[in-house]
Amino acid sequence: MNIQTIGVVVHPASDAAQRAYEEIIGLASSVGLRVVDATLGASADLIVSLGGDGTMLRAAREAVKRGIPLIGVNLGRMGFLASAEAGNLKAAVEALQSGDYTIELRMMLDGAATIGGEPLASATALNEVVIEKPTPSKVVDVEVYVGDEEVARYTADGFIIATSTGSTAYSLSAGGPVVEPELNVMVLTPVCPHSIRWRSVVVAPTRPVTVRLVDGGGALSADGRHVVQLPPAAAVTVQPHKEPLRLVRLAGDGGFFLRFQSRFGPGSYHPV
Repeated sequence: MNIQTIGVVVHPASDAAQRAYEEIIGLASSVGLRVVDATLGASADLIVSLGGDGTMLRAAREAVKRGIPLIGVNLGRMGFLASAEAGNLKAAVEALQSGDYTIELRMMLDGAATIGGEPLASATALNEVVIEKPTPSKVVDVEVYVGDEEVARYTADGFIIATSTGSTAYSLSAGGPVVEPELNVMVLTPVCPHSIRWRSVVVAPTRPVTVRLVDGGGALSADGRHVVQLPPAAAVTVQPHKEPLRLVRLAGDGGFFLRFQSRFGPGSYHPV
């Protein structure tokens, strides 16, 4: 891949991200690369995320929309999706310029909310689509289908449809399994279900997952962003996005389980 222009997505309230942005401009210029703000619609060959995991998720939507790769620079607490560190930006820019990296394909999700067959809202997510309780004092009562086949009815605080990438995010916090990101599956995890017999279900991405509100309303979120309030009888259908995210991994970044141990091992931060 020939990289000439780097697009950046910068955490809007982080001084560290702004400093990293300025450093990247200087480093890129020294090796003949141009830097633009990816959020303003400028053309780019690759996107760099400067911030934490939240910034990375926002940058992923920009990258997939444009069909270009994404690399994350960790400036947050977790940085599980990032491949570069703020203290080593020079080596990261040089690797991008020389092609010393690999590309991982990560499945993303499209979620579409409807009521009576009429569209309400849609969203794209790298980690998860969530049907949540409408207010803190409420629960959601939902029926979950894979294709035309009913999985179960859940009364819970929420219901998560996660990718393999998202299996180490909200789904993990809710008791879901860790899934290697190379596996293209969807992980269905209830949040605080009112029956202990319900656990996560892992399904193939060949059929859409539909979550229907049976009693009362709810809310739809995607990668931690509120999308829309859901009225009673609304349904949310989730399926793979038509294009995967192309995630850049630098040489020496380590494998999935090495990164998992470094982020989630004893004394480390836990997913939020």
